[in-house]
Amino acid sequence: MRILVLRCGIGDMPLLPGRRDLAFLDDVAKQVLPHDDNPTPDEIAKGKEVPHLGAPRSAPQRPSEPVRVIVVGPDASLAAVVTHLMRRNLLWFEVAHVPTAPSPAARNWGLVGDSDSVGSGEFGLSMADAETRPVRPVPLIRDDTGQAIVGFALLTEPGIEGTSSRGGLRGEVWVDSGELFSGVSHGVQVRALPDAPGLVAAELPPPPGQRRGLFRTKLSDDDGLADTAGNPRTLHEPLTGRAVQAGGPGFRYVRDGVETKKPREKTTIYRHLLDLQLVR
Repeated sequence: MRILVLRCGIGDMPLLPGRRDLAFLDDVAKQVLPHDDNPTPDEIAKGKEVPHLGAPRSAPQRPSEPVRVIVVGPDASLAAVVTHLMRRNLLWFEVAHVPTAPSPAARNWGLVGDSDSVGSGEFGLSMADAETRPVRPVPLIRDDTGQAIVGFALLTEPGIEGTSSRGGLRGEVWVDSGELFSGVSHGVQVRALPDAPGLVAAELPPPPGQRRGLFRTKLSDDDGLADTAGNPRTLHEPLTGRAVQAGGPGFRYVRDGVETKKPREKTTIYRHLLDLQLVR
């Protein structure tokens, strides 16, 4: 097995590596798999029958030796590397993550260190785990700009810094054919799942500690929510599915801790046609 360790944010490898920083991975792929006859996602999508995305599958490629990429860094670093592999049709690479900060991705996938590992009992693999554990594929989620999402995507009112604001997010969010909300919400989080169908979307509670009225009555989590007609409503239970569609007059969009430069009016987050060969 060929093991490549990417220490993001250290030396010549930036915290968010791009195409030029990761070009050497393309060269490695050609060395161990000069010709890949397996269909690309674009070819699969153009076919007469697109396969049902059920349980995650192992990659069909058979390189001369396995290649394992170990990403040392926060979730944003892992997402940048996985995005490159996805765009270059290299998702047959094995991928391991050694987080250097609290990792929602590790929590999503249930990655916990061994009893004899550094960080035992915490979410995230040690270097020893990353080098020795087997691959267990997971669904890969992405958005319509071609960016992978490993931890979570956040949709909130524009201009805020937290994870939600009371009644600040306006628009609608659908998960497959199910409506998460239409009208006003505090915020929405979309997370990757370790198995089918691929993702879960959840409405977020408002910031804590807000009160109203002469006697400073504590507000409930439902205060500030409304449907499109302005009628009060309650927080919707989380919905799982293969795709999330969101739209509105403008919302803040954050992927794995990295915020887009401008608010967006729509986005689609969905399960990629190929799965991530994750070490876990």
